[in-house]
Amino acid sequence: MTKSGRSPRNSARRATVLGTSLLLWSTAAFADGKQIFLDQKCNTCHSVSSAGIEATIKVEKMRGPDLAGAVSDKAKVKDYVLQKSEMNGKKHPKKVGGTDADVSALVDWLAAQKK
Repeated sequence: MTKSGRSPRNSARRATVLGTSLLLWSTAAFADGKQIFLDQKCNTCHSVSSAGIEATIKVEKMRGPDLAGAVSDKAKVKDYVLQKSEMNGKKHPKKVGGTDADVSALVDWLAAQKK
């Protein structure tokens, strides 16, 4: 027993459970970003080759860029997909819906995708 009256074995179990919970939570955040990408139908125009996602649109001139490795400024991208700013003189064709947390999860997930 420790001074707190807890056995060292129980403390080790708690630490393992906490560590596993944090790992699952951080993995879920990225999984949510990917799911939001798919739910918002971003894959209609955009591929994310690092995640094995291919754009489904057939008209080549309507296809957006592959987003793997494309996000370096998360704040700028977030404003762009919310149609608050422009890139190359144009607003994003479709405003991304969902909560602020959803959009942040999407942008965080995209920023983690590397070529």
